[in-house]
Amino acid sequence: IETPQTQTSRASPILSFMSAANDIQNIDMDDNLDLGDDDHGHDSEEDKLLFKMGFNNSKCSNIGSCVSCKRIIKALEWYYLYRNNMQLLLERINEYQYGIYLLHDYQHILNYHLSNKSYTNNKDINDVEAQYDRISELINHDCDHNECKGFKRYKLRQSSMESLNSSQEVIIDTMDAIHCYFLHLDS
Repeated sequence: IETPQTQTSRASPILSFMSAANDIQNIDMDDNLDLGDDDHGHDSEEDKLLFKMGFNNSKCSNIGSCVSCKRIIKALEWYYLYRNNMQLLLERINEYQYGIYLLHDYQHILNYHLSNKSYTNNKDINDVEAQYDRISELINHDCDHNECKGFKRYKLRQSSMESLNSSQEVIIDTMDAIHCYFLHLDS
């Protein structure tokens, strides 16, 4: 059985993004943490620390303290900032070595925050909808699906049987799906 550590010695592009730091745990978005890039695309020190935390394997008490939610929201801000240049988005994701955690964070949100299974704090679909609305409120931009390149890529990918050929395609496809889930769900 291969572990991520043994796989990184291979030429696997996605696994090369791994980071092994666990520096902070208690940044709470409800404490007015600024997750936005300024006009030059610089991130705060708190944002930088978020991406050093590694996998989020624990059950979260709420969205405001969830590392996975914070990183996904930050990644969606990058996605919006670089919406016309996916190469710059990939460079930012690579800078933070976030590629390996992206899908895990999305799955964490779906399984622990947007599910009403017994291991979550959600009692019924109303709780799930409230969690979805809370995450959506934390996203600081709007997007018109008629003008959205990501939405068009996502819809094209859904109708295609073509497989993804590189980690970059997987990352862009995943970011398109996350973006569409939170900003174009009704479209």
